This record gives sequence, C-alpha cells and structure tokens, in this order.
Amino acid sequence: MTSPLNDKDKDLWTKRLLCQWLEGAQQALLDSVGYDEAVRLLRPHAFNAGAAGTQFARKRLGLEGHHLEDLFISMRFAHFAMGREDTRIRVSDIGGYIDFFTCPFERCTHLNCVFVCDLIGHGALLGFDPDYDWHMIQSMCDGHEYCRKGCIRKGHGIEEMRKGSMTAVETPRFIMDDEEVAWFARQYYGEFWAIFVRCLIEASDGRHAVAALRPHMRQSGIAFALEAEEILGTEDGRAMSDVLDMMFDILGIDGIWNDEGMTFEVKECPFSRAEEIGDLVLVFLDAVVETLRPGAKVACRERMCHGDSRCLFRF
Repeated sequence: MTSPLNDKDKDLWTKRLLCQWLEGAQQALLDSVGYDEAVRLLRPHAFNAGAAGTQFARKRLGLEGHHLEDLFISMRFAHFAMGREDTRIRVSDIGGYIDFFTCPFERCTHLNCVFVCDLIGHGALLGFDPDYDWHMIQSMCDGHEYCRKGCIRKGHGIEEMRKGSMTAVETPRFIMDDEEVAWFARQYYGEFWAIFVRCLIEASDGRHAVAALRPHMRQSGIAFALEAEEILGTEDGRAMSDVLDMMFDILGIDGIWNDEGMTFEVKECPFSRAEEIGDLVLVFLDAVVETLRPGAKVACRERMCHGDSRCLFRF
C-alpha cells in the first residue's frame, strides 16, 4: 500500500484517531466500575507498559547506565513520540523531574493522567532503581500551567529536592527517523487503548465491553470516513479502497488487496490479541464502509484473533 499522507500528517491522524478510541474506552470503564476500581484494574497493566516502554526506549537510544538522566531522557523520547515536544529535565543528588508543557490527552478524563503519568511512571521506575519513589508532582489537569513528574530517593521529600541545587539535562538528538518514531507512538497508543478494553472485559465480560464501546467506535468510524473523503477528494465514492488504505496504514494493519479490490488479506495487525478487541476494530471498519457506500457491509471470513493465520475482509 502507498500511503496517501506524508509522514507528518499520518502521525497527526494516527494520534488523533487512537486518542479518540482511548477517550471512549476511559469513559466506558469509569461508567462501568467507577474511579477507584478502574485504577485498581489498570495498575498492573500500566506497570507493565511503563517498564516495557522505558526498556525499549533506553535500549534503542543506547542508554545503558542507571542514571536518572538516562531514565528521564528515555521518558522524554516516549512523550516526544506521543506528541509532547516541549520539555525540560532537572536532576539533583536526591532526585529529578521532567516537565511537560503540552499534552495530547487534554480531552481525556483525569483517569488518563493517573494511568499515563502516574501508574506508567511507577512501572518505568520499577526496573530501574529500587532506591527511588515515583511522584506525580503537579498536573495541568489540576489547573497547573505544566505537568511535572519525577522520582526522589527514599527518605527524602519533594520540598527538599526543590530547595536543592538542580542541574539541567540537555537531551541528545534522537537517532530514530520519523517512521520509527511514528511506529513507536502507534504501538504505545494502541496498547493504551487495548489496556482499557481489557480492563473493561475484566470488570464484566467481553460482550459488555463491546456493547459499551460500540456506539463510540461507530461514531469514530463515521467521522473518519467523512474526513478522509474530504481530504482525498473521493466524495463520488469512486475509490473507497483509497480511504481504506489510509485507515489500514494509520492503524498499522498490513496486507494486500485481492479479487480486484473486493478482498483485503491482513498479514499483520496490532489488534489481533483478543476477540473483543478485534470486534471493536470491525465495528469501526464497518462504520467507515457503510458511510462511504450506504448499504455496504464488511464480512470477515478469517480472523487472527480467532486463531487463524490471517484476517480476510470481504467488501
């Protein structure tokens, strides 16, 4: 497939679409179990995501040491990939922090701040140094002008760190190209959404999770189809495959068209880990197709989330 978007536009569309999905999944989880139970369910998943993401970033960036500077640089990269570009890092003898002045999740609930900035931060620190505690020091969600999060050596406090001498850390130029950075962001965003869906399943059952998110995924599919039609100039419906190619590319779904554009064979999909997650992606896809061609439907003959070696969509 050839992407109809340049790398910058593709990155923006990817983040916006997956943020929409994340927003809906957060609200569905809150509506189902409430804030405290949602945090309990999210905690182990967030810890794993934080540890895995930081480990990948440190290894890929060549940060082999156990210094706070390395930890914060790896976090800075993860946030850079997610769209938080304006940052500063400060460290001292007893701790350090990283500040963020923009946030791609500004429309999400406060639960997202706890999940991304607090719980995932704890996970990032777990495999780094047991002598430090993680702190979400302040957040834009609480009315501050910027977010600040960091870690402090056990036995010391935030005020003690603030009063001490802090040294600025200059972030080196990241060695990854735009395509690899976009891949990392797509994986992380997709994983965030999948975590909320898994917690919703854990709180009730798979059918309830799909039912709770079906209206949101359908509305997201309709909006995507209309916007994609406008940007691609396909209002006459002559090239539905162009819009679908754009959608598959944004979501990281790799495959090929067969039967003169009537069948799409999926070779690789980041959403193949659970049947319910696949069901929700199908709700989105079906809404896209029906919006482009009223009355049209998608039939999925084979599904990787059912154990097949591929997905086979028939339009």
